[in-house]
Amino acid sequence: MSKKVPDILRLLEEIETDTTHGASQLYRKLLYVITDTEDIPGDFPDRLRAMSGDMAPFLFLASQLDKNPDWKGLAEKLLENRKKDFDILSEATLGFLPEKADILCHSQSGTVLGILERISFSINSVYQTISSPGEEGRIAHEEILKIGIESFLISDESIREIIKTGVIPILGADAVTKEFFVNKIGSKAITKFARESEIPVFVIAAREKFLTVKEYGLKPDNLELFEVIPIIEGVIIITPGMKDTEYILRARRMAKKAAEKRRSGTR
Repeated sequence: MSKKVPDILRLLEEIETDTTHGASQLYRKLLYVITDTEDIPGDFPDRLRAMSGDMAPFLFLASQLDKNPDWKGLAEKLLENRKKDFDILSEATLGFLPEKADILCHSQSGTVLGILERISFSINSVYQTISSPGEEGRIAHEEILKIGIESFLISDESIREIIKTGVIPILGADAVTKEFFVNKIGSKAITKFARESEIPVFVIAAREKFLTVKEYGLKPDNLELFEVIPIIEGVIIITPGMKDTEYILRARRMAKKAAEKRRSGTR
């Protein structure tokens, strides 16, 4: 039985006030609802754009809905593309990480959790931050344990010391431009601490996360929860279609060196 229109409009209200789930999880949930809803209001793309806030996937989806009148068919295609992206991203992430890597995760990224599930055989352990102020890291920690990966829930204040031991950060993103990515508060500090320890930060992003600065703006709407992190040397955006460069190869070498540092117990 198809869902009724008010259900999808209520979902938009829920998404707008949701501060615990990642943008990718909410985007996927909305796509499934679109495939199962009849007679969606014609102004739905505008409503979606108005509530998208700092979450790029909804701006991306609104623009796609504007271009394609078959919204159900479009949602089905985007779900299929998302699965293909996850396969590509999983393979790419495996190529960056040393075997049996120890990694650090921040906030609750549906993309990162999906990739970890696919490459769990190659992950030794995850240090998951509590992720203040929302503390959604607690939920992510439980999800990682369900995947079957050893996970340690750590305070945000301990991030620096953990990274010093050679743990490699893997982050998600709520939006990505050529100049910066946007993620949960605390992500900028993670990139700073990783740079100090000569450890790369890997940011995993599917195609719906990418926008121009003109489309996104120069800063998040909610500065209490999100922040802009410059894409500088040492920050690697793992995305479908990325190509090998010396910069990429150097990041792989940095990750390998970090793993060796952790195994040797040096700082």
